[in-house]
Amino acid sequence: MKDALEGKRASVLYKLLVLGFTFLVLSGCKSYYNTQNIYVEDGLIFKQGESFPFTGRVLDTLKNKIVEYDVVGGFRNGEFCVSNLRGTFTIHGTIKNNKNIGTWYYFFENGQLESKGNFNNDLPHGKWQWYYADGTLKSEGYYINGHQEGEWKSFSESGLLKSITLFAKGEVTNEVVVSKIYSL
Repeated sequence: MKDALEGKRASVLYKLLVLGFTFLVLSGCKSYYNTQNIYVEDGLIFKQGESFPFTGRVLDTLKNKIVEYDVVGGFRNGEFCVSNLRGTFTIHGTIKNNKNIGTWYYFFENGQLESKGNFNNDLPHGKWQWYYADGTLKSEGYYINGHQEGEWKSFSESGLLKSITLFAKGEVTNEVVVSKIYSL
């Protein structure tokens, strides 16, 4: 009797595991839509033929790039990425209610980081950095609510400081160009 009861428990457990695994697999599947099936009206994204705002994942191409993002209740929300046809990211960031937020990354075609920086409420905010194609730092500085602020540094391809530019609310207030000092 005890063996029969354990056999039934094992059978029920097996069925629950299969059912749970199937649910996980199916819930992980996403439906993709291209922009030919969706449109924007009053700032909200809709699917053709439907009267309520769209929710789903958009996957489309634009100028030999693959554009992919999530839409929830008609607003772009979540991960946003643009990649080349080889699948290498060229842009990667996060959107909330149609606005860029958090850290965004921009890449050269070869996959090397071109720039990175933060957005707050769709405006550049915080530290931003740009790089040469070989990964050497090209320039860096800070934004406050979309305006360059404070000290911005530019570097040569060999990594030497080229200039320091001071900004106040996006306006240049001073610039110092560093020149080479040659020894005799």
